[in-house]
Amino acid sequence: MSLHHRIVMLTFAAAVSLVPPVHAKSACRGPLKKSCLRTLYACFNAKGTCTTEEQPGVGSSTATGCWTNGAKLIFQLGAATQVDGARVLDGQVRTTSSKGKTCFSGPVEISTDETAPFISTTTWTVSRKKKTWKLVTDTTGIFDVTCPNGKVEMYTVEELGTLATQCGGTGHECSPGTCP
Repeated sequence: MSLHHRIVMLTFAAAVSLVPPVHAKSACRGPLKKSCLRTLYACFNAKGTCTTEEQPGVGSSTATGCWTNGAKLIFQLGAATQVDGARVLDGQVRTTSSKGKTCFSGPVEISTDETAPFISTTTWTVSRKKKTWKLVTDTTGIFDVTCPNGKVEMYTVEELGTLATQCGGTGHECSPGTCP
C-alpha cells in the first residue's frame, strides 16, 4: 500500500470517527450539547450500518462512507505536490443527508513533513449556510475546531467516539464494502 493511499485511508478513518458522534439530535447531551459541531452536523442524519468504499485512481483517490439510510461522506484527494519540504495532498470533503441534501462541504489539505513522514496534518475548511468551520487534526489524534464565531474547541478521536451515544451516533468505524 502506497504512502499516499495510507494517508487517504487514515484521514478518512478520522473523518468517519468524527461524523457519527456529532450528528445533531434534539436530545444531544453532554459536552457536544453546546458545541458548534452540533450545528455543523444538524442535517447529517447518518443511521444504520456504515460501509466504506475505496476507489484509488491514478493520481487521485476517493473514499465514500455510506449509511443504511442513504447518508454519505465523500472524501476525494488529488495527486501529491511538494511545497516547502512537505508533501501536500489537496482534495474535497462533502456530506449528504439521507435525502441527498448537501450538509457541509469544502476543501481538505493533508500535509506530510518530508523529514518526518509519520507526521501529517489534515486541515478541513467546511461551510454550511454561509458559515465556515476549520477542523485541523494530526497524527496525535487531536481535532482543533475553529467555530464560525472564532471559538476554538478541542477533541480527541477517542472522545468523539465516546460522545457518540450522547448524540444518537453509534461511535464505531465503517466496514469495507460497496456504496450504492
